[in-house]
Amino acid sequence: STVVADQQQHEAMTATITPVNLAAGHSRTTNSSHPLETTQNVFPFVKKTRGRNWTVWDGETILFDGEMFGACRWGAYNVSLEENETITGTMSQEIRSVPICLHPTSDIVSDNIASNGRWLDCPYLGEELWRNVLQQDNNQHHKRFVHIEVGANIGACVLDILLVTPANVHIVAFEPNPRNLFRLTSTLKSLFSMYPQFRRRVQLLPIGLGQETTATTIYGANGNLGHSTIGRGVKEYYTQQFDAALPIYVERFDDIIDSTRGDYDFAVMKLDAQGFECNIV
Repeated sequence: STVVADQQQHEAMTATITPVNLAAGHSRTTNSSHPLETTQNVFPFVKKTRGRNWTVWDGETILFDGEMFGACRWGAYNVSLEENETITGTMSQEIRSVPICLHPTSDIVSDNIASNGRWLDCPYLGEELWRNVLQQDNNQHHKRFVHIEVGANIGACVLDILLVTPANVHIVAFEPNPRNLFRLTSTLKSLFSMYPQFRRRVQLLPIGLGQETTATTIYGANGNLGHSTIGRGVKEYYTQQFDAALPIYVERFDDIIDSTRGDYDFAVMKLDAQGFECNIV
């Protein structure tokens, strides 16, 4: 398999921030009136579907809400493939633009998508990396592939891969930051209502990954929630500021995913965990 990692060297400067208590009604758990087993078909290689105050996302419930983190600034996410082109050379779908929930205030990823229609890191994953994976596999049309997205942020690369890869490519996304989870689940709920065929291709786990199962906090940088660090606010530069810390949950990858199954090809794993990658692998 292929691993793409963002392991930048950060200065060891820790922000002192008091964690915010997430009020009742903003829980990351799904609505009890919609049991997990009836609202979301869990991929068979997902071994653990619930833990301490979390469950795999049900595909319907928007986690947290705009009252706490600000309403969606809706934009359009676009891919550059021509209408009849896919990365495998065969037609899989004609959808080239979908709505995306962006952060309402200045944020690097959201602002870039609002201006350019796409996040700059994502085309490489779909149009280059996945193109190579699929074109090198002579049995590609008869296999089920898996993309592991660690650090899904607001879902830009999840959308990118869904739009440019064929229907036998499945995505398991991990994202622990509640601020991003509100955007991500708002986007996916909208997508699934418009195009139900995508729902069976995505599994979202609202947790972080690390070397142990634990409750901790996450710190998102002002203006760049893509720079969210677990356990402490690790600055990229001396004057960088962080939003109030939020409680999250961390699990071990091997406790969640059975990557030894022979009926799925775990072809790509993208790690974007802001220096936390060594704790994940």
